[in-house]
Amino acid sequence: VFKRSSRSLLEFLNSWICKGEVLDPMGEFFIKVNPECKEKEQQWKHGLNFYKNKVPCFIDDSASQIIFTVGKVIRLLKKVDPNFNVTDVEPISLDELVSQTTNLDLHMKLQKVYVERNKTLLDYLLKNNNIMEVLQFWRGAMLTTRGDLMKAFIISLDSEVGIQNLHKSLKHQILYSLDKAIRDTVKEDKVLMRMLGIVFTDMGSYQQVDINNPTIYLVNFTFSAENYDAPLNYFFTKENVLMYQTCFRYLFTARVEHHELVKLWRIHSQSKVDRNPHIRALLKVASLTRVKMLNFIEGIISYWLYECVDHQWKLMTAKLESANGLDDFLNAHESYLANLYLRICFVDQKAPRESAQRKERYDLLLSHIMELIRTFRDLHNDIFSDLKKNLNMFEDGSIDSIERLENPEYREIASISANNSIGLQRSMQEIDIKFGRCVIDFIEFVDDPALIVKFDFNDYYKDMRSILNNRLGPGFY
Repeated sequence: VFKRSSRSLLEFLNSWICKGEVLDPMGEFFIKVNPECKEKEQQWKHGLNFYKNKVPCFIDDSASQIIFTVGKVIRLLKKVDPNFNVTDVEPISLDELVSQTTNLDLHMKLQKVYVERNKTLLDYLLKNNNIMEVLQFWRGAMLTTRGDLMKAFIISLDSEVGIQNLHKSLKHQILYSLDKAIRDTVKEDKVLMRMLGIVFTDMGSYQQVDINNPTIYLVNFTFSAENYDAPLNYFFTKENVLMYQTCFRYLFTARVEHHELVKLWRIHSQSKVDRNPHIRALLKVASLTRVKMLNFIEGIISYWLYECVDHQWKLMTAKLESANGLDDFLNAHESYLANLYLRICFVDQKAPRESAQRKERYDLLLSHIMELIRTFRDLHNDIFSDLKKNLNMFEDGSIDSIERLENPEYREIASISANNSIGLQRSMQEIDIKFGRCVIDFIEFVDDPALIVKFDFNDYYKDMRSILNNRLGPGFY
């Protein structure tokens, strides 16, 4: 009676283990197709349901999990690899199934099938899907300066729409700038963008930031893996892509401000306004403030790139080298993104409520710093805008020209009032003081020696030691 009643169970198990087919018309057994899972990237994790309470008592947990995974791997291989042939596997007998608690033959048989099928899948993933190359591309495009796609993208955007109008940029302008950056930085034989799409997201999802404030560059697009087929699309779920986009947002914002500050230096170095003593004194103050801002931006970019991105990447690749199956690959990638997000945003996964408040405070501090940098840039640009006529008069001759000295228009422009100059200097000094206070608040909030050491190399932050020691205690450094 037991043999006859177990016949359907054996048919189900052997069909699943050998062919990856769910032979269960009556819905009796512990593996079922999940009809509610419609998204392609979720098929591996949620496309099949495993019901532990329906596993027969003579099949232990270890064997049932191996059975479940082997069938999943075979189903995936049949789907993605047209050359995959289901090799003959010796069917499981009822005696092996029932006596497994005392006989290891079944475990050994299942483990052998498990290893062989996973090896076949990983070989396909590495050789046919080039998963490591794809992950490296996403890292290079979204997170690092290698190949500097981000820098080329910023330059192209600046040329196309202007950084000051970035928050008003249109979709076709972003796509054009991105395409140009890719063509300039990515080798033709390495272009993986043909496999990617571009999705424009709702910037309002970042509710803690005013999306109309152009100082916060909430890039309203992200790369999309909708064109990826299985198993690549399992690595780029909507949640994972959002992680990439969030990390990209921080790096992109800092890189934009760095680009603009360097551009100010170029404008200053190419001008001849230092012939005017008032402007010379004013730009001296501006130059010192610009250096301080550049030091901060370069310090935090360095921290994000080397302490966060590079460190987490090394941890992920170490896990991938010892991976035995697709689940190990997926878990390593998800851990990489989760830890990267936590390190960049300085949040604690174990305390989600406190983490949300901490991230909001972190974003607010960064927003204030970026806003001060933008205010500084606007003031700096105003100086050159007011002196445009003066600059034009210097282009085609010497200031010592008698003709120019006798020109009343030139005398009026060249003799900028000391009061205006003092007012501009005070504005610059006020920005400098506010910026220093914001940086101190940021350092206190972060309280991470790996980040603080990035600022310790320059005199500006060394001068803050006394203030920081008073607030954080002696020996902080």
